Amino acid sequence: FEAICLSDLKWLVSAFLLEQKIIIFSKNHSLLTSTIITLVALIKPLRYTYAVIASMPKLLLFLAGQPLPCLIGINHDESLFWENKMHEKHSDCIYVFLDDKKIYANDSKTQVLKMPILKYSNMNLEETYHKINTRPVKMELFHKKDKMVKAKMKSFAGSPVKYDPKLMVSFISLQDCETVFLSFKRFIEKYFLHRLITYRLNPEHEED
Repeated sequence: FEAICLSDLKWLVSAFLLEQKIIIFSKNHSLLTSTIITLVALIKPLRYTYAVIASMPKLLLFLAGQPLPCLIGINHDESLFWENKMHEKHSDCIYVFLDDKKIYANDSKTQVLKMPILKYSNMNLEETYHKINTRPVKMELFHKKDKMVKAKMKSFAGSPVKYDPKLMVSFISLQDCETVFLSFKRFIEKYFLHRLITYRLNPEHEED
């Protein structure tokens, strides 16, 4: 929650629920794995039934080409993305760069510009999230190949916004984190539980 502003979190959860192929990059292993785990946890009581890899080694990059939804974390910076020409080989994926606050998604393949976003507003959630994320920085979306290339040049030439844990709050209340999770849980239960057929309930909820 410290590294992702609330609007970006809603965007990512929306893409996740719509079964987009999401690949997340970060050199911070702790940030990477916690982001993957958080996305999976936020959609409870639904359960994601496709591949989830919290930290995938470079030797398995070919898995990004699988014809199924996935949520994959890669413990590396943006250079790996360009070295392997992932924007060309796997253009149907959404690439999230946590360290640089950027999202690459070819709209002709992913339809991200038409993607419905969670329209969920809750005053308690907004206030609680602001206490956790005290320095919100919105991610920038690049949805065309030429814009991705320009962003690459700018990124390697300049000094993009980086996630720096030292700039974040020094103490996070577990109660605040629980409030965020419960808010999303109630929203999912109310609006999605009976509408999505490609997910199934966790065993403890099957009798409800």
